[in-house]
Amino acid sequence: DSKYIIKCISQSEFEFLQKILPNYYEYLMSCLVKNLQKNNMECQRSSTMVSTFSSSCFNQLNSVETKCTLLDIIYGAYSINILDKKLFFIIKKNIFYSNNNLSINKKYDLKGSSIDRTSSKRKVSDVYKDLDYIGFEQTLSLSTKISNYLTEIIEKDTLFLTENNIINYSFYIGIAEIPENYENDENEEGILSQDKINMYYFGISDIFTEYGA
Repeated sequence: DSKYIIKCISQSEFEFLQKILPNYYEYLMSCLVKNLQKNNMECQRSSTMVSTFSSSCFNQLNSVETKCTLLDIIYGAYSINILDKKLFFIIKKNIFYSNNNLSINKKYDLKGSSIDRTSSKRKVSDVYKDLDYIGFEQTLSLSTKISNYLTEIIEKDTLFLTENNIINYSFYIGIAEIPENYENDENEEGILSQDKINMYYFGISDIFTEYGA
């Protein structure tokens, strides 16, 4: 159902993930607990694993009501041997996943740079980049409340990335047009635009590059 993605990574990225894993885990869990407490919700730790929350609770990291981070939600990192070659990969949550199977019309991969930051052919299927975002005069229809909330989350996430010496990550935006007669589902993980024309999906990904490495 496209809820999860398998992504190959390099050995150096795999090893860097192992290095930052304790900090990554504690950051996700601490922000989740704080946000659940803020929303008067509870989250029970799983009895099957020490210091591990239940999967249903972990999934709340990106639910609309309790969204507290835009960082990739990584469920596992693995290595396998194929024909004497070791392959490294992760399983992570799909940033653009829609509970209601909404079709993403535009996807942006933004890095805050203008150097080589354009999609070569600008096909509909492309993931657009910074200069495309500017060229399309793309805007987002968000209420002040949602905009401020997302800004607060981004500031916290980027502070975590800075403290862990991580660079070259991407801010992803997905935009889905709302079909006629659409009824907003409380389980939908996207953010409905203020004008109710689009559904937005946000995420910070590609967090395995260490500064100076």
